[in-house]
Amino acid sequence: MPRGLYYANTSGGLDTRTIAWVVEARSIDDDGLALGDCRHFPAESVTAPTNTAQRRSDRYPVASGRYEIRLRRTDAKDTDARAGHEIRWQALKAFLAGEPVFGDLTIVSARPATTASITSLWFCSSMVFTVGATTRARP
Repeated sequence: MPRGLYYANTSGGLDTRTIAWVVEARSIDDDGLALGDCRHFPAESVTAPTNTAQRRSDRYPVASGRYEIRLRRTDAKDTDARAGHEIRWQALKAFLAGEPVFGDLTIVSARPATTASITSLWFCSSMVFTVGATTRARP
């Protein structure tokens, strides 16, 4: 579980900690084979004295294509039991260029209401829902 970014000092307060990383991207072909060298984006860091997890979303401009992405920590982790000094990469989101073409398919989009029961099932690969639909003949 994310613990924030801090060092719990002996007087009961929180001292700042800094975490630094770099994002690397390398274009790949349809088989996942590298097509070139890694592109290194500018190094980033966050400094804070907080026990609240720090969440952020960043965008990195790349040309259209397929990529393998790596986030690499560039500072030494403070392993002291009183320190919250870890980084976790939670997700990667792609932005597709142009309009999608699905051919002769019907596309259904669903946004379930978030309740405790759905949230607990959300990460289960067997989550299934039923769609009731009526077809209409094209003129």
